[in-house]
This record gives sequence, structure tokens and C-alpha cells, in this order.
Amino acid sequence: MAGDNRERHTLLDISLAGRRRILEELTQGGREAGVCGPLLLPEEFGGLGEREPGVTFTGIPGIVRREDFHPRPGFIPLGFSSWASGPHGRTRLATFAAPDEVKRSRTPVEVLEVCVAEGRELTRTPALRAVAALTATGFERARWGVWGSVGLELATGIRYTHDRSDLDLLLVPDTGPTRALCAAWLRVTEGAEKRFGIRIDAEIRLANGYDVSLKECAQGGVKVLAKGLRDVRLLPVEEFLPS
Repeated sequence: MAGDNRERHTLLDISLAGRRRILEELTQGGREAGVCGPLLLPEEFGGLGEREPGVTFTGIPGIVRREDFHPRPGFIPLGFSSWASGPHGRTRLATFAAPDEVKRSRTPVEVLEVCVAEGRELTRTPALRAVAALTATGFERARWGVWGSVGLELATGIRYTHDRSDLDLLLVPDTGPTRALCAAWLRVTEGAEKRFGIRIDAEIRLANGYDVSLKECAQGGVKVLAKGLRDVRLLPVEEFLPS
């Protein structure tokens, strides 16, 4: 498939040959095969641990990321994140994939839509229970999806979340957002935070491709931090949020 999906947080399944190439490249650069191998090639290195039933596993997906300092023309910047968290957090790998190494792409919205269509039971951790509750209520005039540890768990079936995991959401408005909509969306997320005792980080995907924090938009400031695939900048609220 054409693998150049350039949205932030998109998950890309990389071919076995592609992941072998990435592992070789990382180890030649000084990374330990014993650390990178189980993450990139669990089929060969093992060590996946417990997985949720009913989820077809196709490898750990890479996460489309921004590359500020060393872009590689013709390649897609990716990050890989492990499910296990040690004293120094999760193992994270920054690398690149060739477009022809991409087998499948899934946006945060698509990850959640597949999970809902399959009727998956989301009860194991507070973050997953919050997803189930929010799926039942939805968000007014917006599609939404999940990224971060919840997104990786739903996409792979591997137990990425724990009892203290945050929930990362992406809201994709049906039309341009308004201050009233931001206030309504914030009420929904704050209600879920209180109900499930977790922190929810919700971003709004703007028409220009940038993502902005829902909480920042609802605070009534003049500018917000806008995160794009190629840069981060301060964006005047008046450019996307009518008075």
C-alpha cells in the first residue's frame, strides 16, 4: 500500500523485512539488539507477555512523528514504544521507514472505530473503561480517536496500559470548532477524568493539520501551542476559533 500517511499519531504497520532493516540500522548505530529486538521483531525475539484475546497481531506499529533535526528524504519518521515500563520509563526508538515497507496505516479515529466494530470489551484499566464510557456518549459534532498507550493497546492487544495510565484523545471536528463546542467537549472529558480517576489529554485536529490542546482552547487565551508534523508554533486562537 502507499504508506505516506502524514498525520500525527498515525500507526504504521511495518513489514518484517522493513523491521529487520531498521534493527540492523539501529544496532550498527550503537543500540543494543537485546533492547531493540523484542520491540521491533517480537516474532523472532519473543517476550510479548500477556495479550488481550481476539486481536490479530501484526507486529508493533511505528508512530508517525516529527523530525526536526535530521530528516531523511524519501523516508517516514517513526517512533516505536515498548509496552513494558522500567525504572527509566518505556523503551523508545526513533527511526525511519521507507514508504514501500508500510503494510497498513491507522489513524487514532480508525483504531477506535475498529475496536468498536469488533465489540471489544474495555474493562481492564481505568483508561480503557473511560474509552468505553466515552464511546457510549460520544462528542458533539466530532469524530474522535485514541493515541498513546491506549491506542497502542487497542491496535495490538498488548497490555500497554496500567491503572495509572493517562488517556490521550484526538477530536476531529465535523466543521470548524467553536468556543461553545470546546466548552462542551471539555465538560465531557472532565466528567470522565473525575469518574475514572485519570488524566485525559485531548487534542483538537484543525483544518490546517495542526493539533491544539482542548484545555488550552477552553482557557480563553490569545494564543495556543499548535503541534504539526513539520513544526510547532504559537497559533492565534482567532484564526480557528470564532468569538
